[in-house]
Amino acid sequence: FDIASIWCSVCAIADADGTTLTAIWTEQGVAPSDVTYYRYIGSFYNDSGQDILNFDWFGTGALVFMQWDVPITLTTSASVDAWSSALSCASGMPSTSTLARFTISRTMSSSDQRANHSIRPNGGTWTTPTDGDYGDVRDGYYCAAGQIVSFTDSSQQIQHYDEVNGGNSIGTYRLSINGYWISR
Repeated sequence: FDIASIWCSVCAIADADGTTLTAIWTEQGVAPSDVTYYRYIGSFYNDSGQDILNFDWFGTGALVFMQWDVPITLTTSASVDAWSSALSCASGMPSTSTLARFTISRTMSSSDQRANHSIRPNGGTWTTPTDGDYGDVRDGYYCAAGQIVSFTDSSQQIQHYDEVNGGNSIGTYRLSINGYWISR
């Protein structure tokens, strides 16, 4: 099969006695075949050039954090003063994750204004950024960057809200995933 631009799962395979372990990888969502005893270890992304993207790994046990060497950009379009439509996070996190650390960076069209940037799981019920558990990036200068930890919905989708005070517009904008937690 074509191994370019896909998420892959890494599994530990054990023999019947549990004395020999082998690691194999499969396409995300495909269980290893011809094996009886296996356990999911983690995931990696094989890009369009069939190269594994660089990442760092932290943690043991059931909850592990993976951080990208270079954050994965999800969008460069702000959703000013309204919740965005559903935004997929699947390019930056495997299907075994619904919790990510996002980075928002932006410039403003002029100084001396404030901007709040929030992320919620797609379909979240709060109506404005201050109604629920949200992240906030604020400044009074021309540019800002910050990180927000948020869940996605079960389909790995979020919505973002970029509130601008002062009547000015956002200049450049980027919402990225710089890391995620996997459950195993």
